[in-house]
Amino acid sequence: MSVLVRACAPSNIALVKYMGKREGNIPENPSLSLTLDALHTVVGVKRVEAAAGWTLQCAGLDAVALERATKHFERVQNAVSELWPSFGLQAVGSAQVSMESHNTFPASSGIASSASSFAAMTLAFLAVLTKDPQLFKAMWSAPEQGRALRRLAARLARQGSGSASRSFDGPWVFWEGEDAHSIQSHLEEVAHFVVLVSRAKKAVSSSEAHQRVKTSPLWAGRPERALERASEIRAALLAGQWNRIAVEVWREMWEMHSLFHTSVEPFSFWEPGSLEVLKEFMPLFADGSPGARNEKTRIPIVTMDAGPNVHVIVPLTEKSMWQEKLRCTFPKYEILKDGQGAGACLLEVSS
Repeated sequence: MSVLVRACAPSNIALVKYMGKREGNIPENPSLSLTLDALHTVVGVKRVEAAAGWTLQCAGLDAVALERATKHFERVQNAVSELWPSFGLQAVGSAQVSMESHNTFPASSGIASSASSFAAMTLAFLAVLTKDPQLFKAMWSAPEQGRALRRLAARLARQGSGSASRSFDGPWVFWEGEDAHSIQSHLEEVAHFVVLVSRAKKAVSSSEAHQRVKTSPLWAGRPERALERASEIRAALLAGQWNRIAVEVWREMWEMHSLFHTSVEPFSFWEPGSLEVLKEFMPLFADGSPGARNEKTRIPIVTMDAGPNVHVIVPLTEKSMWQEKLRCTFPKYEILKDGQGAGACLLEVSS
């Protein structure tokens, strides 16, 4: 007998960045993010019964990725064995498992592909390691049980990739310590674009960046500043103050990349095109600009993650206008389109 599970998890873009971590991928500071939708990872996992023992096969992964996936499979397997009885679920004793995955966007280019990958992987592993995956699917969809399972899944995913913990809820998610959860917002629905400056895999991994930033002279006080900014943006979300958010996110983006540029061993994710794009938005954030002063003229929320590509968030009602404006302003770059999402989900459970 075989079982097939397909899980989907979206990427997320941090407005306040998670930078610097402790053991277990516990962040040095809180972060606040927007869960995306169309930019996601789909993971398919097939389970075939075996007499004894476990095997995991992963199609198309390089050696490093395979090692990370295997380690995460073992992590989820151990958690299921220990925790499933408390949920009234049974764990599978042994099986042959094969996995394949694909992204709808370029991996390792600053669009949080590890977040969506580990979130989707975690959800698929949890389901396929359950003796009755249909029961797991029903519980995942139930409000109370689903919240408990999402919290468990987020904690497990975080150990594989820190920002993966933010991809289980949405659209606005706050992460502090071990747990990430959705937060209230009175902001209108948003559209999201990525100005794709480069598809190339970044030279410095996010894990390495988390270590190097602590050597920057700007690291002193960084966790406290990030906490203050996260609190500021969270209050602005609740009050529906668009431009207040845009200004703080703009400042946060420059501060995070300044940590990279001032480390003892300096590095940068910027490409020449990154600065070219950012320069186009600079006048909108000048102290004298109408958008920075009041809420009547809404300015875009502009940020970059640990990569060269620029994220632009605008009101959904202005999506068409901004799509055309970005296309005309940056004709040599591909523009990825997306919107806000609700978090990881199970697409298929069949046997």
